[in-house]
Amino acid sequence: MIMIKIRMIEPIIVRGSGEFGPYVIGSRNFAESLFIPRPSTIAGMLGSIFFHENDNGTWREKLKKIFDNQGIQGLIGPLIVTDKLLYPFRFGDSLALVENKKELLEVVNSIIQETHDYWEPELYSLFRKYSIERYFKSITKVGIALDRDKKITKESYLYYEKYVMPKEGLYFSVIVLGDDKNLSSLDGRIVNLGGERRVIQLQVTSPTVYADKVNDINYVENKCASYDYYLTLTPLILKENVNPELILTGKVEKISLGYDISHGKRKEMVNTILEGSIVKKDVVLSMIDTNYSFLGYNTVLPLLTVSDDP
Repeated sequence: MIMIKIRMIEPIIVRGSGEFGPYVIGSRNFAESLFIPRPSTIAGMLGSIFFHENDNGTWREKLKKIFDNQGIQGLIGPLIVTDKLLYPFRFGDSLALVENKKELLEVVNSIIQETHDYWEPELYSLFRKYSIERYFKSITKVGIALDRDKKITKESYLYYEKYVMPKEGLYFSVIVLGDDKNLSSLDGRIVNLGGERRVIQLQVTSPTVYADKVNDINYVENKCASYDYYLTLTPLILKENVNPELILTGKVEKISLGYDISHGKRKEMVNTILEGSIVKKDVVLSMIDTNYSFLGYNTVLPLLTVSDDP
């Protein structure tokens, strides 16, 4: 088992839908990067390093075959790390990266106990302190669309892109399970990430610095249900509709898994519970599509147990 840390050399743009604001109609369009790349983006980047042209099948089957050939059992993450693991925490559309697990647990316990007067100010305080925007710089670029056939600009057709850049000392990391003998050569390698082919550097290291956390983080299907609540570190892909009462905080959203370059089409849309959500164990036990777990989706951290279910 190794950890691959991803160092951004330039600002990145990774879009969940793979589209330039498809719901905007008119002469102005935009693309805004996610702060955290989807697991399929990271898995695709690693798969492209070992890709062979004669690989056949769906995009997921291709990646599974590539990973199997390299002795990779699967990925966990991406996780967000500095010198320690950061905990994504979502409340609706707001996302925080909490540095102190104890602070997170205090707020979560208050929400479970429904002590509204107590948890609401604490929740706002937590987001002011750890809002994800604190950890990233945003760069906006404006351009004019091109008519590729005529090789001229499209009159009045402006667009803008919003890139993000992690601040110094913050990395996206994935834990690689299985045989790592072929992966040490990736240390220091410069590769491209995502459809925009942004430049990144890979750093191969041991996850021992996070050992107390890594032992708990794993695929959904490998976790016993000894905890009542779980924190989603990456999106959980649902195989069925979920009862809202099973989600303590967070958001359910339909997302795209990206673009299949080899087949020239969009990958499938799936229903997910987004990263940073807190879910009850029933979700973990029976509602997750585990076919995507080897890519890094469905990564959870057991959070807490309560004596009486609220």
